[in-house]
Amino acid sequence: MRICLINGQLGPSLRDLGHEVLEVLPAPGVTDVRTALEPSGFRPDLLVQTEVLGARVILAGLEHLDCIKVFWSIDSHLNAFWHAHYGRLFDAVATTQPAWVHRLGALGLPQVFPLPWFGSIAPFKPFAARGHDVSFCGRIGPSRPLRRQFADFLHERFAARLEENLPYEQMLALFGDTRIVPNESIAGEINFRLFEAASHGSVVLNPRCEGLETLFEPGREVETYSNVLELDDRLRHWLARPAEMERMGLQARERVLACHLPVHRARELMRRVEDLKRTAAQGSTAALMFHLTLLDLLEAERLELSAQAVASGLLALQDMPEAAVGLMRLHYYFGDRAGLSSLLEGILAGERFAGNQEVEASASLAALALGKWDMARLFWHRHRRATGQPPALLEDPAGLARSWAAAWARTGREIRLGMVYDSSRHAPQSAFEALMLAHTLAPKDLALVRAVDSILGGYSGVEETRLALLSELSLHDRHNWRLGLRLGLVNLRAFRLREGLEELQLAHGCAAASGAEARFLAALEREDPTGAVRAALGVPPGAAGLSG
Repeated sequence: MRICLINGQLGPSLRDLGHEVLEVLPAPGVTDVRTALEPSGFRPDLLVQTEVLGARVILAGLEHLDCIKVFWSIDSHLNAFWHAHYGRLFDAVATTQPAWVHRLGALGLPQVFPLPWFGSIAPFKPFAARGHDVSFCGRIGPSRPLRRQFADFLHERFAARLEENLPYEQMLALFGDTRIVPNESIAGEINFRLFEAASHGSVVLNPRCEGLETLFEPGREVETYSNVLELDDRLRHWLARPAEMERMGLQARERVLACHLPVHRARELMRRVEDLKRTAAQGSTAALMFHLTLLDLLEAERLELSAQAVASGLLALQDMPEAAVGLMRLHYYFGDRAGLSSLLEGILAGERFAGNQEVEASASLAALALGKWDMARLFWHRHRRATGQPPALLEDPAGLARSWAAAWARTGREIRLGMVYDSSRHAPQSAFEALMLAHTLAPKDLALVRAVDSILGGYSGVEETRLALLSELSLHDRHNWRLGLRLGLVNLRAFRLREGLEELQLAHGCAAASGAEARFLAALEREDPTGAVRAALGVPPGAAGLSG
């Protein structure tokens, strides 16, 4: 097969399998794929674009390419909000995150399959000859406060070697000279570090996450943790057992050699390609998905783009509801209040898109952000009439925003992970964003704070935001042991050992004082399957049953 790899990693392995491969490395920004292929005259049967982290590469003209097209989503957990649009320009999306296969499908991508990252054939240094017990290499900047806490804990408790900017080969050499490599992920994802360290036979202490068990066997090839107490417990356990520790490292390396090399991924890719249908967007749908991708990246400040280029593309498609929403977002982002008001008035006056929840929720919330309460209510009532719902009383602007949040949550549109929402620049596009707008309108409404925390409770990587929300709630309800329990556990997940234990001890005391100690211990047991938290609190095994 003739294969074009855009920013690909599997070229040598695909050639070894007998395929003809052209590797193209476009400059960051927007590149017409036909222009990229023209110098070589290469006519591919398959095009695979691998997501580039950092400077983005976006291909224009994909709909004109007559071949199977696959996009390899590397950071699905942070970029699904734009991959959901860009992925429609391809026949299929592969994701490094097994847990994101169904999530990307729910966002409208018709063909999604798992294609995890991979390791390498690396030398094995016996553990007795390694120079470091514990090491971590990764970015530890102000934008990653959880990782800062994680790194500080490792350094203070285990004298870990910490490196932030090592060149790639030096980083691999460090892993090969380290017995245990604790891992930390941004949003509960499976990252490169797992495969890099396992390739060298290091014991990887990885966050417990969905899909990990499909790659390595927990407890045999990799160790896991879910909070700072479990991290502490597992590090002490393995450091005290050098022979068992080395055996686990060797088993992880053997798993890499057997299942997780580039050739394994190349074979899996080609196996998946055999069954793919042609589902890539064409015509006006392709144009819409392309320009919505540009808008997503513009809003998220991931790509420098001309606002006029984005606007002209959306204007040409403005009879499509998604394009109308895109124009709202664009006006909002650039602070064009007059242009946004005119757009909303035109949609309202012409009864355009009546009954379309995406349009009417976006329009209503945009009007609300403009301070146009009457217009915001009109969109709400129009939507209920058009969809056959009975009238509903709206008491205030915050209540309206919360109602739209509930409507989006019912359709699974809870949060755009990776999108740093700013209510002054971004028109709300999810339940979380609608609630944050509501919170700006009614900052003293604690029910809104609880609602935001309820949404975030189902996601990893949002612990800093949850700590702020729970701390605010706790200030107003210090004797609520359930709240104190949540606050303590989130602190532990954020690697705040002292703060977490203090909150849990206070919550335990409040529960005991109110006659609810048995319920506290039962709730804690459900959240603490390994018993590490209860041990740190001095709670004996089976205490929940005894208290009852």
